[in-house]
Amino acid sequence: MSTSRALAATLAVPFLLAQACALDWSSRGTPPSGDDDDASADAEAPDTGPGPDAGATPCESPRDCADGELCVSAMCEPALVQLVPDVGALSPTFASDVASYALELPFVYETARLSIQASSGAAVTVDGQGGPPFFTSEGEETIIRVTRERREAVYKLRATRNAFVRGGVANPGRPDTSFGDVIAAQGDVLVVGAPVDASAAKGINGNPNSDCDSASPTNCAPFSGAVYVFRRKDGVWAQEAYLKASNAQRSDAFGRSVALDGPLLVVGAPRESSAASGVNGNQIASCSAPTPSNCAYRSGAAYVFRRTTEGWKQETYLKARTPTPNQELGVSVAISGEQVAVGSSAESSSAAGVQAQQLASDCLAASPQNCAKSSGAVMIYGREAEGWYVDAYVKPPVNSNNSMLNATFGASLALSGNRLLVGAPNSESAHVLRNSAANGWVFEAELKAAVSNEDDFFGAAVALDGTTAVVGAAGHDSDRVDVPADCEAEAPAHCLKSSGAVYVFEPVAGAWVETAGLKTLNLHDNQQLGNPVAISGNVIVAAVSGDSAPIDAAGSLVPDCSAPIPMACDEYNGGAVVFARPEGRTWKQTRYLKGVASGLQEVGFSVAFASGVAFVSATNNAAKDLSVAPDCGASVPVNCAAGLGGVLTFE
Repeated sequence: MSTSRALAATLAVPFLLAQACALDWSSRGTPPSGDDDDASADAEAPDTGPGPDAGATPCESPRDCADGELCVSAMCEPALVQLVPDVGALSPTFASDVASYALELPFVYETARLSIQASSGAAVTVDGQGGPPFFTSEGEETIIRVTRERREAVYKLRATRNAFVRGGVANPGRPDTSFGDVIAAQGDVLVVGAPVDASAAKGINGNPNSDCDSASPTNCAPFSGAVYVFRRKDGVWAQEAYLKASNAQRSDAFGRSVALDGPLLVVGAPRESSAASGVNGNQIASCSAPTPSNCAYRSGAAYVFRRTTEGWKQETYLKARTPTPNQELGVSVAISGEQVAVGSSAESSSAAGVQAQQLASDCLAASPQNCAKSSGAVMIYGREAEGWYVDAYVKPPVNSNNSMLNATFGASLALSGNRLLVGAPNSESAHVLRNSAANGWVFEAELKAAVSNEDDFFGAAVALDGTTAVVGAAGHDSDRVDVPADCEAEAPAHCLKSSGAVYVFEPVAGAWVETAGLKTLNLHDNQQLGNPVAISGNVIVAAVSGDSAPIDAAGSLVPDCSAPIPMACDEYNGGAVVFARPEGRTWKQTRYLKGVASGLQEVGFSVAFASGVAFVSATNNAAKDLSVAPDCGASVPVNCAAGLGGVLTFE
């Protein structure tokens, strides 16, 4: 995480050691009398108290004292042994004989938890509080007192928070490719989908310059899609690769979903149309009349790429066990280690639970026997020494509280370790599965909001880190997560249509429970909080793709777009918010992220958070340099390419 500045606290030093220590040891007896000038003079003078403490150890040097104690006026005095914040960095580095510190908090945090240990026999208070946990907050001076008998050492700490730096990565290719429709990030790698890319290139680093608008196009495959990989070196993001499917064809929508873990990248192409099944089947499809071959129209596919010392290479081509037309495998993807999950929210078989086989749905038959339209499914793949294989075919569970019909199970996915989180927004639910060597994949929990409304689209976006699951509900209509919306009432009291919400679930006493429900500080209609969401550790980034506050607004400003003369309105400009939870605290909105330009920028169609950087897409961005606003209205525009697209970075 980047740092930008620190403000050191200034400490009056009542006693200086030979080593120039800045600690305050003082008696807690009756203060001396006298006027203000005399009191000030006394405060600056050494005061070692009325005499030796009972049990205090005389000393001639620090070697005579216990660890963490200091030798002051021939007596061993109490001191801090440890001062460690859970986030941020102390300046200077902690030492028992240094009393004044600054703490730089990462830009996403407002507070830090302090791990404190004092010398033997001493008591600690922080801002008057006598027991852990101890915290410090942005803009506050925290006073730490270490006492033993009648002696006291005082430490001071002031926390400041880095102002975020807004930058970004602009589309290096042609405009109007939906660059930024989806993104994934890890470490210093950023992956950006462009599912409307129209070049006819195949494989790695082909020609991205489509010529579909020319009289005789030679590099044209409309809506075939592409993926760009960027890597940051010395603070600069540079393109590393331009990826196309090995069998790229028009309308495949390659890059509609992406997921990244280490050297592996998985890309979904939900409208790919081959009839291949399983792993590395026949990729060449022809669905054109009058003689289609190897065609399962829009059955979908996913592709696994691996980064080697020689660069990126396509490793595997993944299909459903039984591809059927219009099931759109690849609408969502997730990866953890060498496990890959691929969603097919339009899949329509009537199977339930984890299945060994996949039978084709027959919804077009005169008397369907295996049809639950758009119930959805997830294909899970694993890798062994011999290569990739189909591990499981997962349908909504048989014990679900919802009808399978139109559940759209698999619309969103997240993998973390041996757990898979699956969104089913049309059934207002999400599902946790767990994988084990003994039992394979089994359903662990069904997640639902404690208070839900119709058409919340709970589950349209999910994220998972360890045992913390995040579920977005961008259609949530209430102004509170604990009160149902009453938008149909004659005088609504809790109605902000599609303001959205984000829910956090964690296992407590062996059962998954809702531990937080989050709304923004500037709630308004159509804000659409929660589609999508990302989590890393104790930080959640959630899109507000319908946010209408001006780009320079504070995070608490509610736009007035419905006023007769709007003054604070930039309708549907979009953005994202950051929620953070230092260890031991509750989730709290700490940042409000906006783009650089007014108008319909489509900011927030995708989000990610990695290595202290928040990534927010701006699919309709026109700026070539995302650190400044585009100048498309200038007589000679320099920073303008309409519909270019980009990804904003905040750190």
